[in-house]
Amino acid sequence: MRQLLAAAALILLAVLGLSWDSSDDALTKKSAATVSASSAQQPSTIIDDAQLDSFDETGRKVRQLNGKRITYFDADKRSLIETPHLYVLHLNDDKKGETPWEVTADKATAYQTSSIIDLYGNVTLFSNATLGGPTRIMSEYLHVNTERKLAHTDKAVTIHARNSVSQAVGMQADLEHDYLQLPSRVKEIHEAPR
Repeated sequence: MRQLLAAAALILLAVLGLSWDSSDDALTKKSAATVSASSAQQPSTIIDDAQLDSFDETGRKVRQLNGKRITYFDADKRSLIETPHLYVLHLNDDKKGETPWEVTADKATAYQTSSIIDLYGNVTLFSNATLGGPTRIMSEYLHVNTERKLAHTDKAVTIHARNSVSQAVGMQADLEHDYLQLPSRVKEIHEAPR
C-alpha cells in the first residue's frame, strides 16, 4: 500500500513539476472556464497531506506547495488544492540570503499547462524577510505566476507593513524584487512608532 501511494505521489509530482511552462494568462483563463464545466468528471489522482517541490536548473528549491488534499484531473491538467500553503523562494540582491514569500488560502487551483496558481478565500501573502520588517497582504483572491514570481488581484487588499495599514482595490506584486503596486482606491494609516 505504501509503495502504491509513493508511486502515485511521484507521478503527480512529475506531472505538476515537469509539465509547467510559462504559458500566457489566456491559457489559464481558458482552463478556468473549463473548471466549472468539467467539475463533474472524476479525478485521476487524490493525495492527502501532499508536498510538491520545484527546483531550478542548479538544483536549488524555488517553490514548495503543500496541501491538505490535492485532487488532480488529467483531462484538463489541473489540480484542486484544499488549504494550500505555497512557498515562493528567491535569492536576495546580495545573493546570500533568501526572501521567502508564503501564500495561504482556503482553496487553490493549479494549472499544469502553466506555472499559474489561483488562490481563493482568506488569501494571505506574507514574508518575514522583507526590507523594514514583516509584510502581510490579505485578499479574497490571488493569481500567482510561480515561474515569474508575480502575483496580482483585482479584489480588495489589506496590507500590513512596518507601522502602517494600507487598503486598496487591486494589487500587482513582483515577489522577486519585493515590489508592490496598488492601482486604485488606496487608503493608508500610519501608526507612530512606540
